[in-house]
Amino acid sequence: MHSSSSSTNTRSRLLERNETPAHVKHVVDVLDMWSFIESSYKKLSANDRQRLKDEAAPFGEDPKFSGFDGNNESEYYSAARFLIDDMRRFGSFADRDIDSHSASVERNARMLDVFLPIRDELGERPRLDLTVDDLIAILGARVHPRI
Repeated sequence: MHSSSSSTNTRSRLLERNETPAHVKHVVDVLDMWSFIESSYKKLSANDRQRLKDEAAPFGEDPKFSGFDGNNESEYYSAARFLIDDMRRFGSFADRDIDSHSASVERNARMLDVFLPIRDELGERPRLDLTVDDLIAILGARVHPRI
């Protein structure tokens, strides 16, 4: 883990240059995606929840953001903690342990490939929620592609 002063100095330099590193953009997109997934899941009917469970198995039952690997994805983990704790964004993750203890960057990147085009079209919908079909597609991308 990085020391607090090292972390603060890095943050200050980034803010001074007004840059957003690629890993921070990835973290923002991932937190946004999981916010949509979790809030949309809560609004699904019982039938749609069952359909999601069946069609997005094993990831469709009560999907929750598990975080980033604090050991091997520490810059992602630290960026997420900074956004959640210091900047008070993505409050639904504030009281959670977001150390997944397993690699998540590639898995979330596959999911983002599906989510980002959907997010771009949400403003054209009557409700700003993901549909059960959206959730099935996004969560289905968690599965590692076969070689």
